[in-house]
Amino acid sequence: MEVVITRWDDRHLAVSLKGFIAEDIAFIKRIPGRRWLPDEKVWRIPFRKEVVHSLVTRFPEGQFSIDPDLTDIQELYGKSPDR
Repeated sequence: MEVVITRWDDRHLAVSLKGFIAEDIAFIKRIPGRRWLPDEKVWRIPFRKEVVHSLVTRFPEGQFSIDPDLTDIQELYGKSPDR
C-alpha cells in the first residue's frame, strides 16, 4: 500500500491510494469534504491540519509519498515532507 499526497489547489490535497484495501477507502470516505475524482483517480480532500493528522496517523511510516514541494504539510503537522 502506498499513499501519494500532492497539492490539488490552495485548499485541497489530492490523495492516491495504490494497493488499497476496503478499510482504507472507508477511512477516506469518512473525511468531511472529500470527493472522488474518477478521471484523475484521486481523492480530493480538504487541506486542513486535522485531515493531514488523520492521514499520517492512519497509515504506517513508510507508506507515504508526499510531494517534496508540499512544505505546507511540514508546517501543518511538524514533520518533514519526506516522511
